[in-house]
Amino acid sequence: MVNTTTDANATDEIFLWHNVYSTPLSFDHTIEGESSTDATSTTDATSSGLAYGTFSWATTDETKIAEWALSSSDLTAAAGGRFAILARWPAVFPYTNCWLRFTLETTTTYTELWTGNLSLVAPTTDADHQRQLHMLDTLRLPPYLEGQTSIEEIVLRLYGLRSSTDNDISIDYLQFSPIFGYSGWKRFKSKDNGVAAGETFVHDDIEGFTYRTTTGGKKGAKFTSYGGPILLVPNANQRLIFNTCDYLGVSRITQAWNVKLFYRPRRNSL
Repeated sequence: MVNTTTDANATDEIFLWHNVYSTPLSFDHTIEGESSTDATSTTDATSSGLAYGTFSWATTDETKIAEWALSSSDLTAAAGGRFAILARWPAVFPYTNCWLRFTLETTTTYTELWTGNLSLVAPTTDADHQRQLHMLDTLRLPPYLEGQTSIEEIVLRLYGLRSSTDNDISIDYLQFSPIFGYSGWKRFKSKDNGVAAGETFVHDDIEGFTYRTTTGGKKGAKFTSYGGPILLVPNANQRLIFNTCDYLGVSRITQAWNVKLFYRPRRNSL
């Protein structure tokens, strides 16, 4: 991966998701924050879709603050797969004491089909966690009928909890990030500023090396990695999804990479 974006901070965090089993050519893995029925939309040239959604609530109880409709076609395409919900904030998250929870509910009686964890968003007082990308929870989508078609529509709801009667958070987008145990995902985090403009990031899962190469050709093993291997699945459509943050925690929609992929067939030898 060559960082082809000039005049930007070095990238220190890279997410890589591999979708094979959730209809990769048609599954829409992002939901815009401003598309929620509860959002106040704000135009913003630095956000996905050139806008983000703001959500307000005025109670100290856990409260429903956002709702997105999930269509039958999207649920059928998801095929019952497991996903991490990755949120992008349009700026540093404003609170140190805000808890969020997702649910999947029916469209009429709002009966809960799945209830996620109540998750404390990383405090902004920790400089390493002042990031626009945040993994909030994991779910199976839909939470039943794996691999079936003609799935009934449901809604994704977001609940907020904070000990204040004056609460406002903003969401640029939510991403359903595939984390199937048999297709793989990776997260890389640099121990320094990361991959600057013109530099190269290499993850060699065949030989077992992960490193950054400077524009002068020097290699530095300064990345830690998380998650399982990315394995090519024969005779199947598949898609790789990339997300990145720079060392100041900004996830730029203008960030560009030149990516090259290589594979080697598995061989057994005696």
